[in-house]
Amino acid sequence: MRIRPRRPHAGGARDVERIERQPRLVLRFAVVTALGLALAGAVILAVVREIDQRGAAHDATERSHFVAQTFLRSAIRPSDAAAPVRGARRAQLDRLMRRHVLIDGVLRVSLVGARDRITYSSDHRLIGTIATNRAALASVRRGAIVSGIANVPTPGGRAVKALVSSVPVSLGKGKSDVAVVTIDQDYAPIAAEARKSLLPVAGTLELAFVLLFVLLVPVLSRTSRRLRTYVERIRYQARHDALTGLSNREALNENLGAALREVRAGEHVAVLLVDLDRFKEVNDSLGHDAGDELLREVSTRLVEAAGGAQVSRLGGDEFAVVLSRTTPQDAVALGHALRRSIEEPAAIRGIPVAVDASIGVALAPEDGTDVGQLVRRADVAMYAAKETRASVLRYSVENDRNDASKLVLMTELRVAVERGELEVHYQPVVEATSGRLEKVEALVRWQHPEQGMLQPGAFIPLAEHTRLIVDLNRFVMREAIRQCGVWRRAGVDLGVTVNISVLDLLEPPFAGVVQAMLQDADFPPGALTLEITEGAFVKEPERVRRTLELLRALGVQVALDDFGTGYSSLSYLKDLPVDLLKIDRSFVSELPESEASMAIVAAAIELSHRLGLRVVAEGVETEGQYECLEALGCDLIQGYVVSRPVTASALASMMDAAARGGPATQAA
Repeated sequence: MRIRPRRPHAGGARDVERIERQPRLVLRFAVVTALGLALAGAVILAVVREIDQRGAAHDATERSHFVAQTFLRSAIRPSDAAAPVRGARRAQLDRLMRRHVLIDGVLRVSLVGARDRITYSSDHRLIGTIATNRAALASVRRGAIVSGIANVPTPGGRAVKALVSSVPVSLGKGKSDVAVVTIDQDYAPIAAEARKSLLPVAGTLELAFVLLFVLLVPVLSRTSRRLRTYVERIRYQARHDALTGLSNREALNENLGAALREVRAGEHVAVLLVDLDRFKEVNDSLGHDAGDELLREVSTRLVEAAGGAQVSRLGGDEFAVVLSRTTPQDAVALGHALRRSIEEPAAIRGIPVAVDASIGVALAPEDGTDVGQLVRRADVAMYAAKETRASVLRYSVENDRNDASKLVLMTELRVAVERGELEVHYQPVVEATSGRLEKVEALVRWQHPEQGMLQPGAFIPLAEHTRLIVDLNRFVMREAIRQCGVWRRAGVDLGVTVNISVLDLLEPPFAGVVQAMLQDADFPPGALTLEITEGAFVKEPERVRRTLELLRALGVQVALDDFGTGYSSLSYLKDLPVDLLKIDRSFVSELPESEASMAIVAAAIELSHRLGLRVVAEGVETEGQYECLEALGCDLIQGYVVSRPVTASALASMMDAAARGGPATQAA
């Protein structure tokens, strides 16, 4: 058995493993916290630095204003602002500026007079030029003080970052007598002063952040451990059954989905649904605590028997097993192994308790390719196993009464007769001793417009659950009687067998319907055989008996199909009005190798002959089976060794060949 190794509680183990692979919460929070604190510190330092720089710049501007309003106001004459200063006056102003103004980082002093012309500057290159910041000069003349940062060229050609302050200076009484003094101060000392005031703040802030970080990490570490433990517990509980510790439905769906995604060509994924039989009796008799103890015991046994496949509890007394990379045979074999492990008696409170199980098996990709469909079909198989007491049963379409595709097929089947999609094929039935063609069995086929030729197993079980089977059987009977009537009028003495259902027999006018069909086709009643199964006698046996007696009164023969496989009882053979008995193919297929089957078939033939019944063996596929049945005294043979079911035209060709001395039957 090819099983991918997997621990029973692999879902929970993977949860914990996934948590362990993630970055630790403490480390992650520590990094985030460190980055956050660093960013907050940087923002605070930037704000403090900006405030300090603005403060230093404000102090420098105020100093410029003080110098302009005190020393320069008294030193500058109105004529200095009227025209560019030259000669001795410029030299005099240069000496005054170097002595009293161009100190403590002051780089340059300029005087802007009327029409925004620079009339004096300690940088003689600017004298006589027009100032460029004329809008700012207008604001200064109205009494404002304007300052800003600019790169100021030095006489050596190097540009220096400077704080440029423009201050109004009144040189007379009128508004037109207001000049502008521009003082450029080296910005480096101002920035140094700001940095000097910033260092204590930065140190204090850094120390505070480090202390805060050190205090937070231990607290977070403890909280993180508790949180991780809590999360792991919650995740485990969300994916596991509290009573048994097995994975639950959610984990089943997840793991089954993963298995379906990983399946390779030629491999199968199997779902086995296990439902305990008679578990309710344990609960009712011993109490729910005993029932819980039994469920724990069953879960342990399932895990051991599963051999590494995932086992889940879906609720109540229902379990599921997912088997990956397997074969249909191994999946069914595992189902039987699971059942054997469950049926061993368990000691519950000192009392030996025995339960059984019904197990449904569904395999991907045949029975479905998604999780929901596969689980649902395993559930269908499980309930079919419970109904038929088959213990372990694979999903089949016949057992699924709720499949959506079946509803569509049922609807299409209702109009198939009107569309002419149904065909009747005929399988020869020959006399065992002579090989003479005695009759044919009429078997319906459906030429579906989309799905092609459908065999009876694809649609007859659907029709049997409704009255549609009555209409279907009457179509087959009418067509078979008509066709055999054509052959008989052509000189071929041929009978026909038609299958009918219990619903046909429960219809009061059924015998009259058969009589009308025989009369319309001018077909002798003795050439018609109606085939019924043993199950037809279970429901309302008296009504079934009366209908059969009416048919027998018409001269129609009755055959009992599948004898020995269902509700077999010798009383049926003694009391029911039947003419033929059909031995089921399950016994025929083991001939002549199985002595047990040989004994059963021989006994059935002898018993039937003593009761005046003829015997038909169906499903005969080999010459060895044919010879064995002939030796046992079987009357009629039907099966592939004679011919497969064929169309009416093909059967006519076979009969023509036989009439000309050729082979009368089609080789299997």
